[in-house]
Amino acid sequence: VEFIDGEVNAIRNGEPWQVATNFVIYDTSAETRGSLCSRYRRAHEALERADGSVSPEEAMAVLEDVSQSGALPTIWSAVYNMTSGDIEIVVGRQYHEVHRFKLEMRRE
Repeated sequence: VEFIDGEVNAIRNGEPWQVATNFVIYDTSAETRGSLCSRYRRAHEALERADGSVSPEEAMAVLEDVSQSGALPTIWSAVYNMTSGDIEIVVGRQYHEVHRFKLEMRRE
């Protein structure tokens, strides 16, 4: 979901996984997204190579690999399991310290 010009825009995904970085992807093609953000491209390629089948630890390793330091560092990284409700979050690039949460999933 992205908020553009005061409107909510849902982004539908054709893959069993989704990549999000801090740039707008609404109304752009997959090819364009890769050229706009190298971190997005690298994460997308890593998941594509694995056919989207990675463990939470492997997913977090991808996020660590594409994280950035410097003037605009990665603030947080998160892995969401949309089936179980498990969430893993790392703050401030401290990938050795993973915070785990669980959301109750609604069954419709």
